[in-house]
Amino acid sequence: MLDHGHIDLFNVTADGGSLTLDLKEDVTGSHERHAPGEVLLHVKPEAYTDAIPDGYPGAPAGYLLPLTQNPDLIWPGWDTNGVAGSGYTDVTIDITAVDGPGDVYLYTTSTFGAAVPVLEGGGFELPGSVREQSPAHTHAQWTFSEPGQYTLTARATATDPAGGGSITSGEETYTFAVDTLPEAAASATGTITETVVVGRTADGEECDLPGGAGGAGGDGANGGLASTGTPYVAGIAVLGTSLLAGGAATTALRRRFFGPAV
Repeated sequence: MLDHGHIDLFNVTADGGSLTLDLKEDVTGSHERHAPGEVLLHVKPEAYTDAIPDGYPGAPAGYLLPLTQNPDLIWPGWDTNGVAGSGYTDVTIDITAVDGPGDVYLYTTSTFGAAVPVLEGGGFELPGSVREQSPAHTHAQWTFSEPGQYTLTARATATDPAGGGSITSGEETYTFAVDTLPEAAASATGTITETVVVGRTADGEECDLPGGAGGAGGDGANGGLASTGTPYVAGIAVLGTSLLAGGAATTALRRRFFGPAV
């Protein structure tokens, strides 16, 4: 699950005469690529605004992902630089279907702040198509009119401007959770991993650890988290671990679901 950071939602690459549409992100690493169906995109409650100006798509209120990056929100765009050198450099990304509780708008803004279409045909509302006639990396402004879960179905087609031939990717599905997370995802982010030190004697029996290091369920020296140092009991050190549920996510799990904190 991604809830902030730079995301190339529609990442298009050509290789060996075939075209791939996937998702690329710089949240969990650098240029990490995923099958779109394996990623949940969380538009957090903080994206909600009731001050969308008149004349803008989705006015007066909705969940807005701005054209310029807000580090606390996801920043989805698209990248067709992966077709450079293939000959198939004229790319159209077709968002063929949108399923959700409200409307989804995609657009950019002019120097003077007016809404400007990015979709072929001049519209603002998805479904629709985005065309890049040469390799490009682009971001735009998104607005979701209502909270809930949305799925976008998309595919890409790349054309050789010299010869006219084209190649098409497979169809992919992208999922946004706007405002509230699905129950399964919310419960997953509430899991904590805790390390517990257990001392044992030479014959394998549990025993108290010396020096207040903290046994299983002990207080330890770090505000209730058991020490991870190496205890010595009768010349033998044994370190055990347990996995416990509950509480806020640990750093390890935060990296798994969200990437490094920003």
